[in-house]
Amino acid sequence: MILSGRTSLLRSLRSMASEVSRLRGYEDGYKSSVAAVFGDENVVLTVRHGGGKPLGFQRGKDETVGETLRRVGKKLEVPLLGEKPKKKGGPIDKSAPPPRLELIPEGADSEQPNSAAWPTTKSILIKSLEDDGKTWTIPVIFNPPDATEVTIEPTPYAGVVQVPTWSGTEDAEVMWFALPAPEEDPNPKKKKKQAPQPSVEMLDGAKYLHSGPSYTPADEVVGEVLAAVVIPRVKDTFGLPVVALSQNPVKGFKPYPEDKHVKFPGLPVDADTTRVLTYNILYDGATVIYKTGASMYPYANPEILDQDYRKQLFMKEVSGFHPDVVALQEVAGSLHDKYLIPNLKVLGFDGEFLSKTGDTREGVSLFWRTERFAKVAVHKINLGGETIMEEIKNRAGLEPLIEYCNKDGNEKVKKVWEKTTTVALVVVLEDIKGRKIVIGNTHLWFHPKGGHIRVLQLHVLFNFMKEVGGAIGGDVGYVVCGDLNCQPTSSPHVYMTEGGVQADHPVWSAAPLMDWADFRWEFEGEVVAAKESSAGLPPALGPHLTHPLHLADATPHITHSNYTPGFTGRLDYILHSPGLTPTSYHPIPPDEVLGMETGIPSSFFPSDHLPICVDLKQ
Repeated sequence: MILSGRTSLLRSLRSMASEVSRLRGYEDGYKSSVAAVFGDENVVLTVRHGGGKPLGFQRGKDETVGETLRRVGKKLEVPLLGEKPKKKGGPIDKSAPPPRLELIPEGADSEQPNSAAWPTTKSILIKSLEDDGKTWTIPVIFNPPDATEVTIEPTPYAGVVQVPTWSGTEDAEVMWFALPAPEEDPNPKKKKKQAPQPSVEMLDGAKYLHSGPSYTPADEVVGEVLAAVVIPRVKDTFGLPVVALSQNPVKGFKPYPEDKHVKFPGLPVDADTTRVLTYNILYDGATVIYKTGASMYPYANPEILDQDYRKQLFMKEVSGFHPDVVALQEVAGSLHDKYLIPNLKVLGFDGEFLSKTGDTREGVSLFWRTERFAKVAVHKINLGGETIMEEIKNRAGLEPLIEYCNKDGNEKVKKVWEKTTTVALVVVLEDIKGRKIVIGNTHLWFHPKGGHIRVLQLHVLFNFMKEVGGAIGGDVGYVVCGDLNCQPTSSPHVYMTEGGVQADHPVWSAAPLMDWADFRWEFEGEVVAAKESSAGLPPALGPHLTHPLHLADATPHITHSNYTPGFTGRLDYILHSPGLTPTSYHPIPPDEVLGMETGIPSSFFPSDHLPICVDLKQ
């Protein structure tokens, strides 16, 4: 056992040394070189000379390569030849000193413009014009692979996939290391020196972890700084390695109480089963009260409300569910592009995003596992906004909405609907057996008195989805996911699950009275799902609306998907057409866990909503 452990340790040490030496080898290839990169109008040169500080030049493409190299030569004189001794006494010579170096492009003519010369120049011959007659040959690397702005999570969490991002060459090799965390500063108030730029040199003695585009930290590296080294490449040509360090050591999430653990569901059993997950992940800007800036969740520790914490906890949840389709709401556009896309891509997903209309910076995302589904079509539609009446006027089945909104006395209905920013993302997917499914993802308007607006929005969405499916033809499945901001028995729920609402439904009684100018935005807690009430209002007729999708609630037994001191109830749904059958679902955690820190979000749950996950068999 001792020999075995010792052998394992030696192998590990050799591996660390060999990986770092490989990185040094990439660096050595650039120690003496000229890297030439073409911009739109200029050529950008980076000249390295024996490990000295790189010299940068930016010259016009029309300039001759000879003139460019003359300027490079002037800058290289001191690094290569040293300072020229000054003559003592005599008159001062104010004329320009003669060149001390001659640079000759090998593979091009000195009179050629930069645009023609650099692609064919293999190296630069440097001749000393002084008595020593020294010569140097520096290879030229044209358009070398490069990586800039390399970043990783400031605070990585154990159990969560980590993916570096960078600009420049898309393809790269990535290596992962762990370094000891720096000692705490005994005098934190003292002005700190600027931290050195991360470099390969810092990795001497570091723990080599993994090579690959992503890495999931194990519990063993909690407390250590994570390093990702990106080595850009084009085919067999590698660029300079770039090191990114986490700002803080790797952390672990607060342990979930084992005796209350709700196990993640297993993998789908066959190719006919699709696991669908819908999740409102809580927009970062929605964690504070509009105008006042106070926390919407005063019971929650500010650290767990930070997006860097919540997004990683969310990613751990999603990977644990093993879904095939992921529908998300309250997604910031930047979060989709910079975090969700790269991180879910390494887990096997592709996805689309649609921002709400107007100045709203969040929207909905839909992801699908590419080994299960191919994308057939993507449709992005408005369910509100200033142009909603124009957009629906020529759409089949929506004539009753136009008539209702243009009816005398319903001016406020039209105005409120045009003020909403709701959108829907509709994606057509084809599975490995050639079956097609139309999936809609939306986040309906939130106001507690806006049930009639949500019914109108659903009617637009469902008719559009049927139109898309009808154009495909054959046996098409339909799934609707989202935060639908309505509780069971409410008018939108009746519309969804009972096929429509009657013209004399109570939802239409309050509709003409709702005025956008009366809205109050400084809500305390969750008021979105207040129960509809038309008590005391005179009856009013609205449109008789029916929809053609014949949808059912996949998880009617789930009583709540929110748990906050201000509201506990059901707002989130997965709806399915008759050709899809729910076979299993993920249970909601018990209330005693949801309330361990008063409500959610909490250390265990990254949003004020809970994920809804169900298996649908086709």
